[in-house]
Amino acid sequence: MTENNFQDELKQVLVLLQSGETSLVRLAAMSGRDPFTFYQRAHLTNLDLSGQDLRGLNFEGANLLGSKLEEVNYESGAFNGSILDPQYRSYEDDYIFRIEDILHPFVKRIFCYVEFRLGAIDAIIESAGFSYGDASARAKISSATLRKARRGEMIVIDSARAIGNFVQGLSTSEEGYLHPSFSALRQPLAKILKLDEYGAHPLEREEFWSLLPKVEELVELRKRRYPDNSYIHNWRDSPQMIDFQLRYYRIMGGIFPPDDEPQPDYSR
Repeated sequence: MTENNFQDELKQVLVLLQSGETSLVRLAAMSGRDPFTFYQRAHLTNLDLSGQDLRGLNFEGANLLGSKLEEVNYESGAFNGSILDPQYRSYEDDYIFRIEDILHPFVKRIFCYVEFRLGAIDAIIESAGFSYGDASARAKISSATLRKARRGEMIVIDSARAIGNFVQGLSTSEEGYLHPSFSALRQPLAKILKLDEYGAHPLEREEFWSLLPKVEELVELRKRRYPDNSYIHNWRDSPQMIDFQLRYYRIMGGIFPPDDEPQPDYSR
């Protein structure tokens, strides 16, 4: 941070301290920062926030122990990943992934499913003023898939990404800013699930973010080994198979040069 930046930061802090303002929304707006992320990982202990309108804010990583949160108005997902007193744990839920997570370019390589929070898709469509038929056509998915997403049922990652692209197109202006009526879409609203022989299991954020660099490495290893075969690049695997294939390509890369891997002899 430069001296000028430090001075600007200090001036903003002084303005906030001297304002006498108690509304978290108005304080975030006065800061000149993005209100949505302003309180993430913040120390917000022992505050009386009762009855405040906290829509448009996200508290991921924030410490709110000892703070009073009775009758606050907030968007679903806003307190996911925050530190809360036991009586406020109901403010959290299991939908920990955002639209931007689903649209990450390497997610399409993971064999997984998505569940949207019940009511999230309806809120999106109603805010946009579309019929459900128009919404499914614009998202380029079937009306049956859209119904499943609305009901909070599992849908394949490709369909979830199609919905994500549709939502992103609705909620972002030509200048790249999020329209105020869609601010809730920045909140976590989905689960990403992996499947194994025992059924479907939600991915935790730590597991999800540890998978992405593995996928990136595997994509590059595949490209080097099969530089001219586009079909082989069009793949998707479970987290377990991604780990297995990554170990395989790391080992084989040290033994056989690209395109020189021994092939089984089926002539006998």
